[in-house]
Amino acid sequence: MRSVLLGVVALSMLVIACEKTGEAQKPQRAPAPQPVADPVAPPSPRDGLIPVGDPAPNFEAKDQLGNRLILNELLQSQAVVLVFYPADFTPVCTKQLCAVRDEWNEFKRRGAIVLGVNPASVEKHKSFAEEHSFPFPVLNDAHALIAAGYGAKGKNPDFPQRTVYVIRRNGKVALAERGMKGSSPRWIGLDADDIPRRMRRG
Repeated sequence: MRSVLLGVVALSMLVIACEKTGEAQKPQRAPAPQPVADPVAPPSPRDGLIPVGDPAPNFEAKDQLGNRLILNELLQSQAVVLVFYPADFTPVCTKQLCAVRDEWNEFKRRGAIVLGVNPASVEKHKSFAEEHSFPFPVLNDAHALIAAGYGAKGKNPDFPQRTVYVIRRNGKVALAERGMKGSSPRWIGLDADDIPRRMRRG
């Protein structure tokens, strides 16, 4: 009888070991793929500036760190200021974007993010932003498609026209201007009902 019991125990242990081995050999399921937002079509080209009050066309682009940014997603939480500029590392453009850097806390206080926009590569933008300590994204506008959709494309597509837009959180254009002007017009564009009161000047 004892030998029979020992045989049963041994057989049970063998079955358990085989089951564990079988479980270990089962293929592991691959993790479910994370959903990826559909590509955003570039805006349709236009000749002039987008009128104040009109919707700002959506777009996507990579910043100097390779992050994918989509305008409509940014507008869910903040106003957006677009700064189209001709070229990295040129004296006037450097002065323009450094002025934005120096006023960055004011933009943040008003609930806005600034996006520099230019066709240069992600790598060049990264060097430009690091050299001047820009705290804001600088977008790679490949083939100047965003500039074209905002009426900021230059005669040479590699050098957009210097253009600034303020887009409120409701997606409407609050300011559209050429050139490099002072901060006052931008503050007027940002002082809107959709900007939290605590973030306004005063």
